Amino acid sequence: LLGISLPHLRKQHFEGRVEEVDADSRGRRQYSAADIWKLRKVLAEGSRKPRQFLPGREPGDRLQVLSVMNFTGGEGHAAITLLLGQGLSLAGYRVLLIDLDAQALLTSMCGFRPDVDFAFGGTCYDALRFRNPVHLRDLICNTSLHNLDLAPGGIMLSKLEMELSGFPKTQASPSFHLQISAALQTIEAEYDIVLMNCPS
Repeated sequence: LLGISLPHLRKQHFEGRVEEVDADSRGRRQYSAADIWKLRKVLAEGSRKPRQFLPGREPGDRLQVLSVMNFTGGEGHAAITLLLGQGLSLAGYRVLLIDLDAQALLTSMCGFRPDVDFAFGGTCYDALRFRNPVHLRDLICNTSLHNLDLAPGGIMLSKLEMELSGFPKTQASPSFHLQISAALQTIEAEYDIVLMNCPS
């Protein structure tokens, strides 16, 4: 994950540049994703190529937004979104997953129970609805992996689809594209990559 040798890693511990981590019965250190992130920051400080360890955005770089969808029916895009997000976060990027699917499979795969945890709100619908939307930042949940966050989905997103279907008749409401663009602007500085799990 870091592209360094074990002796170089041991040296960081010996010099006290990084905190000690848990070790197994054989003395092998075990690193969490949060530990690896701390290592990345330490290694970047003393490196001539800091982006090797912290490849995220530099000043002036734009937020990268990727949409994952399936044109052939069935499932699979939620798993692809999650695995891609996990890989990117372990590679040193700050990643936000946005679950735009009313089935909320991605949200479930992240360890949440959409019907229970978000029964009274707190899903992407609240940030994308046309009347009194909330800030996307207020909906974001941490996942079990460091630097991988989730804006959860839920059944209320099906209501958004019905609202969108009536949009051409009522020009008083902004388009969906403007809604999601405005929502992303509220969290733009906090992430390197956004992965959107599109509806089935």
